[in-house]
Amino acid sequence: MNCETLEKIELPKGITEIREYAFNDCSNLKEIKVPQSVKSIRNGAFNNCKSLERIELPDGIEEIRRNQEI
Repeated sequence: MNCETLEKIELPKGITEIREYAFNDCSNLKEIKVPQSVKSIRNGAFNNCKSLERIELPDGIEEIRRNQEI
């Protein structure tokens, strides 16, 4: 997404997943609120979000994928 000016986001209700690299390189993103409808967060969704301080996650998340080192 490469959204360098984005600092805070509240995702809309109804989405069910955060796709791979959705917020890649959002270097100033500090806070994100994930709605209850999200069940899956894919690999690298917050890759290089160096300023991220807070993520509000719902209780119902079923899967969080991340890079695995070999």
